[in-house]
Amino acid sequence: MNSQPKQLSTLSGTLHLGEEERLARDLYTALGDKHGQVAPFVNVARSEQAHFDAMGALLTRYALTDPAAGKEAGSYTEPALQALYDRLLASGSESLAKAYEAGITVEKQDIADLKAAISQTTRTDVQAVLT
Repeated sequence: MNSQPKQLSTLSGTLHLGEEERLARDLYTALGDKHGQVAPFVNVARSEQAHFDAMGALLTRYALTDPAAGKEAGSYTEPALQALYDRLLASGSESLAKAYEAGITVEKQDIADLKAAISQTTRTDVQAVLT
């Protein structure tokens, strides 16, 4: 059972979403390193860092432990996110076209998770960050 106070239970998804933003940043950075620093990878990695920072601000505001603390790029607390990263990095490393496909996959997953999280909270600060 979640040990967080009930009023924070709607924030539990922010832990996952923060990790997911970090995964996207790490993936774009690694694929940029592999295929050259092409604009989409550089620009989106920078954007994902901003998203990760915004999620971090929520974690701080609500005194939630950051699962990314002490983790290296490409290393995640959630086994499902680790598997996703490993799969997308392997696929995206094959070619630039597959790297773009990996980016599309991670963005689709992120958008679906954000929409679900937005629909499950009434906290305006959380909705603003997720939007």
